[in-house]
Order: sequence, then C-alpha cells, then structure tokens
Amino acid sequence: MQFAIRQRLFNACDPAAELDPGDARRVDLDGAWGDVPVRGIQWSTTLAMPIEGSAAPSRQLVAAFPGSGVSTELLRLAGRLRDPARANVIVARAEAGQISDLMSPIDIADVLLLVAAAAHQAVALEMHARPPEVSRRVRSFLPETLILPSDEGLTWSRLLSEIRLEAGFRDRFRSSISAGFSRFVACVRDELTALRDLARGLGRSGLMVMVDSLEKLSGSIDTRTEILASAERVFAADAEYLDLPVHTLYAVPPALLLRLRGVPVLPVLRVLGRDERIDEAGLRAARAMVRARVPDEMLGELLGASALEERVRRMIERTAGLPRDLVKLLQRVVARAPRDEAMFEQLLGEVGEIPARLLFERSYPSLARVHATGALPPVGPPTGVDRELDLALEVGAVLPYRDGRGVWFDVVPAVRELGGVAAEIGRVQAVA
Repeated sequence: MQFAIRQRLFNACDPAAELDPGDARRVDLDGAWGDVPVRGIQWSTTLAMPIEGSAAPSRQLVAAFPGSGVSTELLRLAGRLRDPARANVIVARAEAGQISDLMSPIDIADVLLLVAAAAHQAVALEMHARPPEVSRRVRSFLPETLILPSDEGLTWSRLLSEIRLEAGFRDRFRSSISAGFSRFVACVRDELTALRDLARGLGRSGLMVMVDSLEKLSGSIDTRTEILASAERVFAADAEYLDLPVHTLYAVPPALLLRLRGVPVLPVLRVLGRDERIDEAGLRAARAMVRARVPDEMLGELLGASALEERVRRMIERTAGLPRDLVKLLQRVVARAPRDEAMFEQLLGEVGEIPARLLFERSYPSLARVHATGALPPVGPPTGVDRELDLALEVGAVLPYRDGRGVWFDVVPAVRELGGVAAEIGRVQAVA
C-alpha cells in the first residue's frame, strides 16, 4: 500500500475527531440496524424532544462516557435543533475545557459564566457580528486586575481563558461571586433572557446551550473524590441555579450515576447482548463504522483478505461497543498491518490495557458484581469500597448498554480477563 494512502487512512481513523453530520466517516447509529436501536432508543430524538415539544426552557443532564461519541452526537443534535422546520433555535456549544482544566473542582459560578459566554458568542455569530465583549454587569463581578480600559475591551474568550489558566484569578472570581451570588445569578438570567429575545427577533424560536466535556472531569487518586463532589454539588445541591431562561443540556461525568438519581446515560453500541452473545444489529452498525473509515479492499490488504471479516468481528467484540476504542484499534491496524495472527493477537491484547492497569484490587469484587448483575450499586453517599467504581467508570472499565428492556452495565473484556477479577466473577457466579 502506498505511503500516501496509508497516511490518509491513518488520519481518517483519528479517535479524537468530532464528526459533523455531513462527514463521510459518520455512521447513523440510530439507523435501522435491527428491530431495536443499537443504543436502545433513538437518542437524537430523545434529546431533542424537550426542546422541540415545549416552549418552556428545559434542562437536561446526560451521563456520557469518554469515547462514547457524545461530542459527535451533540453536533448531530445541534444540526437537528437549528432546522427551521423543527425547533429553529440558535444552538451554542460550550466546551467545559474553556473554563476548567478538568483536573480541578468545578463551581456553579464557572458553569453559569460558561453558559452565558457561549450564548453571547453564538448569538453574535448568528448576527455575523464581531466577538462580543463582556457586559458591564458581568464585569462588575470580576477582580479589578482584569478590568481593562474600555478601548481595549474584554471578550468572553479572554475572560474564560483567564479563569481557566490563572488559578489565582479563578479563586478571586469565585470569591467575588460568593459575596453576591444571588445578584450574579440574576445577572446571568437577565443576560440570557435578553439574548433569547434577540434570537427571537432574528427569526429563531429561542436559544439552547450545550455544555460538553464535563464527562472528562478527572483527577489524581487524591483529588478525584473532591472533584466528583464538586460536580455533584453543581448538579444536585445547586441545581436550582441552573434553571435558566434558555434550553440547556449538560454531558456529565459517568461517576455521577453513583451519586444522582434519574440521570439518563448515553449507552455505547450493543455488540453483545445480556447473554454475552453477539448482537447482530450492533455488529452491523460497528462494521459500518469500520467501513466508513477504511474501505474493505484496503482493510483486506492490512489484515489479510481471507481473514478480513473474522478479524473485524474480533476487533468489534474486543472493543465492547466503545466507538473511540474501535477507531483507535483500526488506526493501529493501519499503522502496523498485522497480517500475521500473532501480530493481530498482540494488537487485540492492547485494547483495554490502560483501564486494566489503573484499577485497584479492592475494586475487583465490585466489578464482579456489576458483571453478574448488570447493575451499578444503588445511589448513595460516597462511602464504602463501591466508590472504587468511580475510577472504573471514568476510565471505561465499565460501560453501559441498552436494549428494549432498559439499561445494563458490564465490565470490558480486558478487565474481565484480569486474574483477580475473573476469580471474583467465578465466586459470585458460584454463589448465584
């Protein structure tokens, strides 16, 4: 295979790429792959209905697993909601990484400011206006060190950057907000109301802000509990302050499934059923994802034409329905061309290495119970050994699936194969 072709295929398999609805690599996972959607329900329709079906502003949370394709799904949802024949709203997409390093606790003030900034920027873009400056009302809450002369201006992008990069400024900002929090919330709501009315004046029905990347909140062993506690405060104790005059949707960390009741989860592809047998509909959808990145003829050159379908099937099973891992594995196939069986087995063995390496032995009993029951522990206070599942959820060692009966969870193959986990699974099954 020519170097230029291989290079193109390698780049086509970038696991970090977000795919716009018109991207040729994008596969409609909500399509007609079988009797039951491969993610249980039509997710684009499910997420769109609160906006399309009601004029009142909605607030949605969805637990998203890193690598599950949530950013691509939100891009698709945004395209649907912008459609004048549907919701006809201005859609603002806010990246949590704009205001946080995602390795530190978050604060309700951060989230409100991020929503306001994204809304201002989206409306300005709709009007083909220059990047908007921070309003005088919001500036009144800022530390004096960032109050610039009027001729210099202070854009929302500059403000978010300062808060994200400068810990001292972030602390002063939060302290300033804390001293007048109710006034700050009222200020944000007033700004969003004005922007919503402006959107309507432009012929739109309203405004929606999607906050993405919160699912990537992480931290060290020592800080993870504090970071997750901060996310829990924002979306539980402080949730009333997120009732805003515009539609909002937040992709939140999967570990919040252990802390908050009633949070829907965006599942990964159902490539195996509850009985651990291959799900043919999920297999077809995953196979289409592979074909959209690397055509069969070229993939046959890399894997060996005679073994192509059998090896692709093993790749899909090994990656357990997580789109990022399937695309990452495909990229490694392009890089190494593992026609030899031993090389191919080595490549499969690399899938799930990181989650397996990061887990603690004390989490093994909990992982075995998840595999045996298909369920996470009941929602409760962060105590006990089950909180080791925080890490398992964060790194993708446990993934969610959905069929016509609802959601279940399972442990990925690489983790199930760990000696200690396999032994615990055997003990649980023996008791059952």
